Amino acid sequence: MTFFRKMLLAIVLAFGLAAQPAMAGKGPVKVSKGSDAAGTQQVVIGQFTLGVMVERKDTSKARGGIFGGGSGGKSTGLGTLQGYDPAQFQVVADAAYADFVKQLEASGFTVLDRANLAAMEAYQKLAPVDSTKEVTVKSLVAEKAKVLFYGADGTGAARIMPGDYPAGGFGGFGSAMSGYKATAAINEYVKSTGVRVVNVIYYLDFAEVEKRRSMSTSSIGMQGVLAVAENGSKLTLFTGKNTPTTITLNEPVGVEGDFFAQENAMGDGEKVARGAMKALNVLGGMGWNGMKKRNFIPQEGAYPEGATDAAIAANTVLVGELAALR
Repeated sequence: MTFFRKMLLAIVLAFGLAAQPAMAGKGPVKVSKGSDAAGTQQVVIGQFTLGVMVERKDTSKARGGIFGGGSGGKSTGLGTLQGYDPAQFQVVADAAYADFVKQLEASGFTVLDRANLAAMEAYQKLAPVDSTKEVTVKSLVAEKAKVLFYGADGTGAARIMPGDYPAGGFGGFGSAMSGYKATAAINEYVKSTGVRVVNVIYYLDFAEVEKRRSMSTSSIGMQGVLAVAENGSKLTLFTGKNTPTTITLNEPVGVEGDFFAQENAMGDGEKVARGAMKALNVLGGMGWNGMKKRNFIPQEGAYPEGATDAAIAANTVLVGELAALR
């Protein structure tokens, strides 16, 4: 299945995608604790975070037999976002946040000031993430990715909450404990005010990976795409209960266009060694371990506009679903 077959923007605009609540694990979103969202009217936006993937590593392995690994049959793809302007990511985060607020209000929600929530001691103790520091996140869309996190100006520096990343894939025990304390503070705020808290995190991807496998060989193909990735990108609604309501993208939400220049990042020595190893293994009737490296260079002007459009399309999916659950 190609990536663009999964594109949701046209569906959202043409068919009113979120007119009915989605069944868990079906369709464009996965919903957990959806019934707890009923009655939501007044909300505060706690965090609106854009996670920009700047590197992704993926592997593909032969199906089985003695060639399934070791002496051959495993391929690795390494894609890297190169030559980007970090200031563009903040622009995208701010534009996506402004649209998110607009869509919430257009859907009948009342968005209140977050000052009282932000002033809570436990919330303040959750350390913000340095947007200049690449953070390794495992088992999300890619097997391993390096991500830069940006918080919209409207919600301050990015603060990563429990559930915003795979277990064991980010930070350490201390940051996890701070996150749980912040979650408890948010729930206390909800219980004391009757106002629910909405957090949003998006992972912006730059490459689609296609894995191909046979009994003794495997390969990886990479092409440039611009999309809000599935699985990690989601809306969390804190309702005062121990487990919040979550609406998670089940498919990537992207836009079509030419957003990247691409180049082979393999050095000459790597290419020669790779070709020689492949030839020897094929002659010997064995599988071979392959490596593919590609750089993706954002096109000036097109990239930030496309990234904003992708985030706005994701807003439409998630806000529409939240309104349907209400």
